[in-house]
Amino acid sequence: RIGDGKVIALSLTLPAAVIAFTPAARAYHALLMLMFIAGVGTGLYLPAGLTLTSKIFPQTVWGRVLSIHETAAPIGQVAGPILMGFLLVAGLTWWESLLAFIPPMAALALAFLIFLRDDRSQPEKSMEPSRAFIPLKTYLILLAAYSCMTSGTGLLSMIPLYLSTVYGLTAAAAAFIFGSSRVVGVVGQLLSGWLSDVLDRLKVLRIIALANAVAIAAVVVIPYGPAMVAALFALAAIQNSLFPVFFAFVSDVTSARLRAKAFSLVMSPAMAFGWGVV
Repeated sequence: RIGDGKVIALSLTLPAAVIAFTPAARAYHALLMLMFIAGVGTGLYLPAGLTLTSKIFPQTVWGRVLSIHETAAPIGQVAGPILMGFLLVAGLTWWESLLAFIPPMAALALAFLIFLRDDRSQPEKSMEPSRAFIPLKTYLILLAAYSCMTSGTGLLSMIPLYLSTVYGLTAAAAAFIFGSSRVVGVVGQLLSGWLSDVLDRLKVLRIIALANAVAIAAVVVIPYGPAMVAALFALAAIQNSLFPVFFAFVSDVTSARLRAKAFSLVMSPAMAFGWGVV
């Protein structure tokens, strides 16, 4: 309705506003409400960002381009806490450290509003499917697949708690191991995106999904030690490699006009189940 650029700008503005108002949240429920608003802003980004990326680049390189795009997640998960730590060590308060994130978010929001001109009147590329929307059977398969993927992400978020409560690691040690493992996710994403462009995308997705299940079982079964840490690093790489291939596959089977809607209808319930319920 309003274009990808405006949606992306809004997705940056909402979390920035939440950061600015966080000190006013003196009550627990007020903090929950602010976090909910920040989550809405975060959720706005991916359908618009993925759709915009697929519009800019040709279909033959979607896997590689989306894999580069998705490296932002593990890089941010590592860089954000490190930057926050440096700011706190430098003597800033928690709120002052949080405020440091607002200027780049605001600058990016303005850049999308000023420099991106959405033209939704352009005809769709001839390589894209002509159907208006994905069939119900395909949608249900995509929904089930993404639910499993986000369930794996929910499992990963529990790893620090798992290491500290089951094996007695300190919170700092558990966080360090988990944070370090996220770095290798970049390698998995770049490799899977390239393979999905040069090989059959669906076949690559199936292989990664099978490897992901094996890696999860290894992390759960193997007791804490070098082998378990190695399995955790492998899981981080494999889990992250699923997303660019999946996003490229969804782009393959949807039209540009309704791609953002397709992404949102697949991702919203799956993320609520995978990250929420699990």
